[in-house]
Amino acid sequence: MNTAGLPLPTRNPFATRYVRPGALRYRFADGQSLGDVLAELARCQYRAAIVGPHGAGKSTLLADLQQALADQGWQVIRFELHDGQRRLPAWPEASRTADQPTIVTVDGYEQLSRWQAWRLRRITTYRGWGLLVTSHHETPLPTLLHVAPSLLVTQALAVSLQADGENLLSATDVEKAFHRHAGNVRETFFALHSLYERRRRG
Repeated sequence: MNTAGLPLPTRNPFATRYVRPGALRYRFADGQSLGDVLAELARCQYRAAIVGPHGAGKSTLLADLQQALADQGWQVIRFELHDGQRRLPAWPEASRTADQPTIVTVDGYEQLSRWQAWRLRRITTYRGWGLLVTSHHETPLPTLLHVAPSLLVTQALAVSLQADGENLLSATDVEKAFHRHAGNVRETFFALHSLYERRRRG
């Protein structure tokens, strides 16, 4: 119970399990759709980069594309790189048929050294595989989409996350957190998680 004598909400809708890529779907701000992006990826011969700053939704969009490609019959070999990870970890064992299309995805491509990035592009080209990456800056690959943080989209996501519970946070709360974290949506959700928890218990 909170201080008003009301039952506490049973969950925090901004917990990581609700806002991580794959759980939260990417929202397009300009009328595009996932189908549009898939069509553009096909035009790029399945070799492209999603480019944008920290916390702009690159990983979320990549997760949506990975699932869509898997649903279309692609084998998706996934890598997720973090700060200071200058080379790819060991390649997973691939179980595929000879005619199954394969695409390698790398979240955090800018972490790779120049040599490792070149080697990855060469290996995937030699094998006839696609390559889809996220990066903070332009790459030698065609740019599939520039993603940028949007306050309106972030506010809409916050509303949808609270749809099944108590709306303890307002659009103004979201706006303040968004600007405090310079448009980094990931950091904004971390801040909203803390604020929601304080209000949930207060």
